[in-house]
Amino acid sequence: MATGRSPVGTTATKFKIFLGISLFLAAHMLKPVDGQLEGATKTKTPFSITLTWSEQVDLNEVVVQEVGGSETEDSPFSVASTETVFTVYHLKQLTEYTLTVTDTNLVSVVYTETTTDNKLTVNFNTPGEMVIQIPNFVLPPDSSARLTQIQDPLNTVTPVSVTIPLGTNRQIPRSSLVPGILYQFELHFLTPQGNVLDTVSQYRNALRAPLGISFSNREVSSITVTVQPTSLLNSVDYYSVDYNIVDDPAVMMERTVANSADLTDLTASVGYEVVVKAVAGLGGDRVESASVGDTFTLTSFTVDLRLATFLSLSWGSAGTGVQYLLEYSPNNGFPLSPTEVADGTNEAYFVRLTPGAEYTFQLYTRIGMVKGELVTSSVIQTLPYGILAFNISTTETSITLSWDAPTGADTYVVSYVPGPPGNAEVVTATEYTLNCLEPGTSYDITVLSMKNGLQNADGDTMVQTVVTGAGTPGAINIKQVLPSTVTFTWNEVPDATGYRVSINQVGIPGTPFNQDIGINVPREHTFQINAGSTLYRLSVLPLSSPTVTVAATRDFTSAPNVPGNLNGVTLSKDIQLTWTASAGATSYVIHYYENPDNTNAVTVEVPSTETSYDIANLTPETSYTVEVSGLQKSITDLCLTVQSQPASQVFTTVEAKLQVTQFTATTIRVTGFNVGQTLRYDPPGLLVVTDTTSEVLTDLTPGVEYTIYLVDAFNREVDKITQYTNPSRPRIVSVTSGSPPETELIVRVDVQGSNYDIVKLGYTPSDGYKTSPVEQRELTFVFDGLTPGLTYNFAAITVSGELESEPITQSGSTDPGTRGQIYPHLVTATSIAVKFGAVDSITGYRLTLSHGSMVLQQPLGQHDRYYEFTGLEQGTLYDVVLSTMGRVPPVTTTAKIRTLVGAPSGLTSLDITSRSISIGWSPAQGFVSLYEIGIRKQSETNLLIAGTVLASDPQVFLLENLEPDTIYVITVTSVIKESDGVFRSERYALLPAQTVIASVRVTARSENALALEWETFPSIDTFQLLYSPLDGTSPSPSLFPSFQTTFTLEELTAGIEYHIILEKSEGSVVSVIDAFSCFTLPPPPASATVEDVTSSEAVVLWEPPIVPGDYQGYLIQIKSASFEIVETFRRGRYDERRITMSFSGRGETLTACVFTTTGTAVEIVTSSPVLVDVTSEPATVGAIINAVSTPTTVTVYWFDAPDSTVAYQLQLNTETATGLQEATVTGLTEHTFSGLAPGVLYTVVLSVDDSRQSHKIRTAPLSPVFISAPLVLAESISIMWTPPQDSSSFDSYVIDWFPSSHVGQRPPTTVNSVPVTSTYLLNNLKPDTHYEIALQTVAGANTDYPSRSEKITLLERTGPLDEFQFIYTQLGATYIDIEFGKVTSQLIDMYQLRLFQLPNNEERMIRVDGDAVGSRRIDELIPGTQYNLILESPSLPGSQRNIAFETGPSKPDAVINHFDQTSVNITLSEPAGNFDGFFIQYSPYDGVTSNQQIIPKTGSLQNRIYGLIPGKEYTVSVSAYIRSTSGESTKLKFTTLPADPGEVVIRTYSTNQIEVYWGDGSHLPGFQRYTVAIEPQAGSTPAVDTVLRHATFSNLNPGDLYIITVTVDADDTLINTVSQRTKPNPPNNVAIAPSSALTPVNLPVSWSLTLGTLSSYVVTYVKDGTTTEVYIGRVNSDITSFVIADLDPVTFYTVRVFASAGSGDNLEFSEPATVTGLTAAIPPNEIFIRSQDHESVTFIWQRNQAASSYQVVKVRVLDNSEMQIENTESQEFTYDALSPATVYRFTITPITGQGINLTPFDTLVRTGYKAPSILCKVTMVTGTKFEL
Repeated sequence: MATGRSPVGTTATKFKIFLGISLFLAAHMLKPVDGQLEGATKTKTPFSITLTWSEQVDLNEVVVQEVGGSETEDSPFSVASTETVFTVYHLKQLTEYTLTVTDTNLVSVVYTETTTDNKLTVNFNTPGEMVIQIPNFVLPPDSSARLTQIQDPLNTVTPVSVTIPLGTNRQIPRSSLVPGILYQFELHFLTPQGNVLDTVSQYRNALRAPLGISFSNREVSSITVTVQPTSLLNSVDYYSVDYNIVDDPAVMMERTVANSADLTDLTASVGYEVVVKAVAGLGGDRVESASVGDTFTLTSFTVDLRLATFLSLSWGSAGTGVQYLLEYSPNNGFPLSPTEVADGTNEAYFVRLTPGAEYTFQLYTRIGMVKGELVTSSVIQTLPYGILAFNISTTETSITLSWDAPTGADTYVVSYVPGPPGNAEVVTATEYTLNCLEPGTSYDITVLSMKNGLQNADGDTMVQTVVTGAGTPGAINIKQVLPSTVTFTWNEVPDATGYRVSINQVGIPGTPFNQDIGINVPREHTFQINAGSTLYRLSVLPLSSPTVTVAATRDFTSAPNVPGNLNGVTLSKDIQLTWTASAGATSYVIHYYENPDNTNAVTVEVPSTETSYDIANLTPETSYTVEVSGLQKSITDLCLTVQSQPASQVFTTVEAKLQVTQFTATTIRVTGFNVGQTLRYDPPGLLVVTDTTSEVLTDLTPGVEYTIYLVDAFNREVDKITQYTNPSRPRIVSVTSGSPPETELIVRVDVQGSNYDIVKLGYTPSDGYKTSPVEQRELTFVFDGLTPGLTYNFAAITVSGELESEPITQSGSTDPGTRGQIYPHLVTATSIAVKFGAVDSITGYRLTLSHGSMVLQQPLGQHDRYYEFTGLEQGTLYDVVLSTMGRVPPVTTTAKIRTLVGAPSGLTSLDITSRSISIGWSPAQGFVSLYEIGIRKQSETNLLIAGTVLASDPQVFLLENLEPDTIYVITVTSVIKESDGVFRSERYALLPAQTVIASVRVTARSENALALEWETFPSIDTFQLLYSPLDGTSPSPSLFPSFQTTFTLEELTAGIEYHIILEKSEGSVVSVIDAFSCFTLPPPPASATVEDVTSSEAVVLWEPPIVPGDYQGYLIQIKSASFEIVETFRRGRYDERRITMSFSGRGETLTACVFTTTGTAVEIVTSSPVLVDVTSEPATVGAIINAVSTPTTVTVYWFDAPDSTVAYQLQLNTETATGLQEATVTGLTEHTFSGLAPGVLYTVVLSVDDSRQSHKIRTAPLSPVFISAPLVLAESISIMWTPPQDSSSFDSYVIDWFPSSHVGQRPPTTVNSVPVTSTYLLNNLKPDTHYEIALQTVAGANTDYPSRSEKITLLERTGPLDEFQFIYTQLGATYIDIEFGKVTSQLIDMYQLRLFQLPNNEERMIRVDGDAVGSRRIDELIPGTQYNLILESPSLPGSQRNIAFETGPSKPDAVINHFDQTSVNITLSEPAGNFDGFFIQYSPYDGVTSNQQIIPKTGSLQNRIYGLIPGKEYTVSVSAYIRSTSGESTKLKFTTLPADPGEVVIRTYSTNQIEVYWGDGSHLPGFQRYTVAIEPQAGSTPAVDTVLRHATFSNLNPGDLYIITVTVDADDTLINTVSQRTKPNPPNNVAIAPSSALTPVNLPVSWSLTLGTLSSYVVTYVKDGTTTEVYIGRVNSDITSFVIADLDPVTFYTVRVFASAGSGDNLEFSEPATVTGLTAAIPPNEIFIRSQDHESVTFIWQRNQAASSYQVVKVRVLDNSEMQIENTESQEFTYDALSPATVYRFTITPITGQGINLTPFDTLVRTGYKAPSILCKVTMVTGTKFEL
């Protein structure tokens, strides 16, 4: 149904006809005429008229007008849709109206109707109350009556309704109403026939009047009126502001939906009266409140003189004899505020003001000392200070200036002469570079400081005269290239007698054109050239010069050819140009102007890919000259630009035809054509054949610029016009609290699908940091610096082009917070402004600010909530106390607030070399802890922190490891590090400085090579190059002849820092030319993969380098073609090589880049990258991209829907509370939940349409407050920090440092927070190296969504080694890096390193040159081996230093050869070198297998992990160990197999419990639930989790077989079962028989019967010293003993007894019962029979210590036959092939090593009987009997 719209407040933006009114209207309907616009049925009430058509009509507009009067306030109504019903509301009773209805064909019909009378009247109407009167009330027989009250019926979808039973009352009082809200009253009769609606009326409750008004922003002809709303409930649409000159009846009126209105075009020095009323509704239901009023008179200030600290003001008289009182704030100048102005004086001056500060001046009348009315108010700013001094660096063609920021300045104007006209440029930085200058030329450079457009020009340093560098003698400088000439100059060669200049075409044979130039004429010449992008070469040869003998050359390209075929199509306001391309042009310049005057010429540049251009916004029927030139810009010389001759044409625009006569948000009406002509409009390029002379384009998008063409029959453009549609009225989605909620509000706006440029959002009172209105493109507005507990009114307007939408308003309130709580409002270096929460029942406040002995007090009124203290010390922590006055008991609150840190000044360079810059500076004012030095190349933007200097130390610093001949930008920032936090100055001292050209340069580097180049030096014999560590193919030193100036160090190690020294020899004198350090590129990662790619995240994994070398960490990036780098992470070398990267992808190609990094904290070197391309998934509406957190907020981001009206439902839950916070947002893609607790795990649930998803995130814990390094040594740094006040928000600290330590502790390392920890020692560091140390708190375990706090960092440099101090900095499996302190007290020619490999002491000798740096890498070591390394020198006899170390084991190979749903099997391979065993871990640790398995070297190479969860990803880490040292681990990743829908998987089971998982069946059609059951039930109710699809059955019987069933209740029900037997109980009381029962080869073992179901017992043993478990046998379940035979004497055995239950597939064994036993010894000289049968005997005996062998003799006793003699060295022997049932004698004679027989001993043995062979045959089977 189409409805009217209302232009104000809360009235009528949505409409709904309720059942009651519908019944009433239906009773008054008339018969319509079908299918006709004029055939509508009319339905009338006292407040509305409804038109209803029987069929749809194409409505365009409805105009509603009171007969004899004007249109209604909300008329006309733009319908622009197909409707059958239209209703207009807010009409007056018994009033005649005309409704003019127009359809889309511009056909109109007029309806004239009169509204009905109100049967219900209002007898009394006051705010909050109303009395409804029913005149002539007669109750029908057998009936009752009731009155229904409906609140806000037109704006509310589900309005609040109240029913009042009626007796005989004629007057019905109503209370608890909302003032200004519309109420509908319906009279119903309840008769025997049913409910009858008798009458309906609408009345609006009376409004409360505003409390008062105030005036502000007084200007020459304007003033702002601010309304103070009532604090009671009041629904106001707008305020009516009437004003007039005193005694003048002509009244002017303004209305404002906000709380303020600007009155303009006023007359100064004239009195005005202002009357303000609150208004709600319109038309028949409009109500006004009682009025409030006041008067004012305008005057204004004139600034007579403005300086940095001085203002002189005057003003026009406000009347004869008027005395004045002048107040100003901040009140930090002289005279103090308020100031009495002398009688008869209209001027005042102020000194000691703050430069560049804004002051609010308020002028009042006064009578004596009593302040009268406000005369005028203005904000006036002082000038900023001028610039005191410059830092200047020059090159041949550039000048770089930097300066300390003067107080009060925010921008600077830079200009210079000589230079091009209009070269002044406004900059915000305190540095500027002038390029494209002339060598050796003097320039006057002017730099003016500025604040808000006001310049300070009173300093004598604002103009600097600087001379550019002279440049290389003879070098050519091209001045200008014209289409037919080139003009150039060249630098002077002092000893030349003249110059020969020449020109020739490059690559074209021919003689150059030469010209000789004398030295007495200017060094400038012009040659003729040809256009056409021809390459030329200029040459200048000095004549007769002994120093410069080679000609200088310079290549350039001539101008392109003239663009061809310039043509244009002329329209009324456009010229559509085309031309043909000009070869060589990099762009085109279009220059056009109106003839004959070219003073307003316009120049446009377009790329060379374009050969057409549309010149728009011209004047119809006007002549224009258009020129198009080809432009060529040099890639190598940005100062050289060449332009061709222009192609020129004159065009005359035609007469304008098209006109836009009307437009709305969705329509544009166009005229200026004939019926039948065609219009085309873009977007989207549709054609419209006109059938009238006034065409309405419909269904357009709000806020879009449309181009409308009139085209002819050949689709040629005849005319064109552009028009924006009105932007849609926005919607304020929400006004929510920010952080902190007491001073910050967040407003989110929805543009309702409209195109827009910006949104303006005004707010009142506008007392925050932001100026009202705030204008921005983003739809989320943050208002900070607000007053606690105050209501703010917001008005939003959408802006598109020059059009603005209608405003929408909404209010929100800041949290009142704690009574009297103090909030810093605006803190500067010298002032503190505070706001505070209100306190009730007071007469005033007292604010006290103190520091030490300084105390400032300020009394404030009971309504004051703001004050500013000025003139304070910079960087100082002040105590602020608020106390109440006139209140019992009083309220006192406190706060500690620090002023901003002051900036240092006077930064200058003390010394500059090729690779270092020494700087110094003047300290900052106020308190400072230290200074932070930053550096970057001028060509880069990222600032690196180079170091820190304590404020108590000299303010100097040395920047090292720089690149030669490079301009650097250096900054020095003041830092305060105290217990209340770390604070940096907002401004910093800045210095550009250029390193000098180095004698030795690195021209190229790779992973294994460094290419060097150096200068030539006359009169030397040789060069020698030393470098360390010495691991390349070149010797050190390497000798070179004097003419050689290049060399490449090859076959170096990747990622290593090399120390390089170049020396020169002149006779016997050797001196150092240059010494520096340089890193080779680190080895790249071996590989990288990207997994689990969605529309919002991807998992990047990578493997470490396999190329030999060193590296410190990794750098990971993700980028795509449509956006720059999404995320960049730097990870330590020992971090997990896996990271999840979040982004906002929409089905596009992404490139993941993984680098390795090395270097130091101030020099980071990256490897070549490993690149992986993947494609992100298409975005899903409402899919969560990611979420981020702070200690008190969680912000969630998601993909938006194309429809901006889609609502997103958000809910924030914890593990214990659901619906902690809820929100519904529309048109946004993010939402912030605030006011949360730090370190808590939350779940964000996002629902849109039928989709629902969740995301877990933990709020960040509180950050450590402060970090310092109380002790720094060569190998270690001790750090100390202040923990957060609330230790419950985090669980641990994580400490990271770069470069990494490679031995001992490795970053990142985790430190437990309980008990409270605040110190840590970083050791095994490299000496004399910068380290960046980072500290964070961590909340949550690694597997429980951990979060980290904001990182606090520290930069420290380790100290140097002492003389002959000997350490190692890195230890690998095959190498060691060592460093030693060089001896400087005497000359050392050579150091020696002697390496001994233990235990055989194999020796290697490594020699180090005495001039080389004391560091070496020793490789080719054996993994897992102990070494001893000795440092000595022949020059230091008797002095040695020793390092004993052990290399770690190498990395083992491991592969996964099988995995299923709950287990994985891993095959291990022995690593190279020595090792003791394997160490195996896996994560997440949720299986049954121990997470830390130690497998000895002699153990099995097969390892199984079981009890895992189906379909889950796991990581297994396998490393080798030797003694207490573990080596590098091999990481294996796998995902257990998932379960099919409903499939039941046994994960774990025990004696009384079974745990199962089952597959996901929730996607099956008609899915409802899972049902889980077990048989037999055994009295156990399972613990079932249907979300994780997991169940645990407890209290089961040991050894029983169970069947578990999972039913998936869906359209096609799935039933899956699995059987599992619980483990039987293990045997009890397992024991070895007493020693008297033991033999040397037998162990009797016994046990007690096991309770529960079982079928047998199984016995095994493991012999001491072995790992093999031997199966002995199985016995029935009623047997409780077993004799283990065939053992070794005097040997320990571990016996294990298992109980078993079931058989076949359901056979299960218990956990083993274990006992250890020792077999008996054999008596000396006694033979013990181990085993025998019918044909063999095995016997053993005790070893004779004197014997080395034994003689064994066998004799058959019966006849002394079968003698057999054998010799053996063991104590065990077996005779075979004996006769059954025969007695034999066995004699053993021990024999010594000398062959002497010792005393023999013997025994008799009878062999057993041979068992008969039995053949069984079944001969007969009868019934149940059989015969054999």
